[in-house]
Amino acid sequence: MVHLVSRNGLLVSVLAILCLKLSVHPVSAEVLSSVSVEVFSLSSKTNQHTLKFKVSNNGNVPLTLEGFSLPWIKETRLLLLLAVRPDGTELRPYLPEAGAPSEGPVTLKVGESVEGNVSLNHKFPELARESEKQDIIFFWSAQILTREGVKLPRVGGWLLVPRAPARKSK
Repeated sequence: MVHLVSRNGLLVSVLAILCLKLSVHPVSAEVLSSVSVEVFSLSSKTNQHTLKFKVSNNGNVPLTLEGFSLPWIKETRLLLLLAVRPDGTELRPYLPEAGAPSEGPVTLKVGESVEGNVSLNHKFPELARESEKQDIIFFWSAQILTREGVKLPRVGGWLLVPRAPARKSK
């Protein structure tokens, strides 16, 4: 499901929901869990952009994830993020990762969720300036690991940060 809200700059929201069926542990292959990953981008009047991730356990058994593999953790290498101008040229990322410090394993009970944010302005210092000139397209891909070392299926998508409205001079 994807929602695009007006380009007036007050709020830009794109929601991508990906539901996955996966084996929780290789030994107990009959135990399946459903994990949903929601991703959306928020923009405000100040031209600050954030990717917000929400990982939910929609299965019927608890699921323990490696905390370092969550997309918003700054040390993770399991989140791939690319920012592209409409002409295909890339915005250069700031290499030290933006995000929360690493955390230990995270156990999600049935129906529980965990959320985190990635600052796109911190990750891509040119974003505020470039989005005043043109749309910016973000491509993302993430892979989360269970505590048992099982790689959940990689998920991904794209998000649009529309051109920011022109600022009024005083």
